[in-house]
Amino acid sequence: MAAVCFLFLALLAAAAVSVSGGSGKYYVSDGSIVAVSPPLDEKSVLRATDRFAYLHDTWLAPNDMHIFVAVVPDKSYYMPDKKGRGQMDYAAMYDMVYGAMDYASPIHIADCLDKDAYYSTDSHWRQECLLPVAERITDAMLHGTDTGSSGAFAAAAYETKTAADSFTGSYADAVTEAAAWEKKQFSQVKPDTIFYLTNEILEQASVYIYDTGTTSGIYSEEKLHSRNPYDFFLSGPVALMRIENPAAETDRKLIAFRDSYGSSLLPLLVPFYREILVADIRYTMSGRLGEFVDFASYRGADALFLYSTTLLNRSISLR
Repeated sequence: MAAVCFLFLALLAAAAVSVSGGSGKYYVSDGSIVAVSPPLDEKSVLRATDRFAYLHDTWLAPNDMHIFVAVVPDKSYYMPDKKGRGQMDYAAMYDMVYGAMDYASPIHIADCLDKDAYYSTDSHWRQECLLPVAERITDAMLHGTDTGSSGAFAAAAYETKTAADSFTGSYADAVTEAAAWEKKQFSQVKPDTIFYLTNEILEQASVYIYDTGTTSGIYSEEKLHSRNPYDFFLSGPVALMRIENPAAETDRKLIAFRDSYGSSLLPLLVPFYREILVADIRYTMSGRLGEFVDFASYRGADALFLYSTTLLNRSISLR
């Protein structure tokens, strides 16, 4: 681990060259690397909501599902660029998404997060900071409230454990593009620790991955040694998976359409459902889902659209 940490710091120290250059893609705020957010791309947002409407009309509405949507803010929402570069109009995005998805109940989660809820070297949020988000979402879906104050997660009794004590995420690449005048700032950014939350229920749960026909656990330790250790959560980018909770007290089911932010959040919803179907339509065609899933067996289930502002503003990958 010390060697990984040393390598990261060495990369920081070696960050590049031109004073007039620089990537212009990243900045440092409060010891965290942040990507400059592009302006709101309304066509991209509408393309995403058109995809979601197709999923709703084709698979969800015919089976009387209870539908919800939550939008995940990116890091720059909490750490805006002091130079004012490319700040997205988040309010306008939320209005567009919630307006277009009038068939879904919105769950507002931005106030459940802050700048410390995100990794310093990566775009993603930290699972150990997501209990308020998970409680807000489950309260909305299970109890019809938007307060996140049911106390459900106190009963779930999660234990925090360490998966990796020296994690450098995707933004570490910014270091190699940094200009000389940026080098000092980037050199102050330290590697992250990946913590995860678990309990007896999560340890008993199983994950069936349709892509490979294999079954695994909620967390994948082998992914900690991959190019992207964040894939530790739910095995990373998987088109379709089914999480089964044999300890569930009800037969309640959930279908979640998500991007990579869902990987670390969805495990926290497992104790409240017998089964969670997880679909990532960046890796499978929306129109082919019925070839793999009997949606009629999810009649009356909850359905959650959980997508980041980053994905919504660059939705070309949605299929």
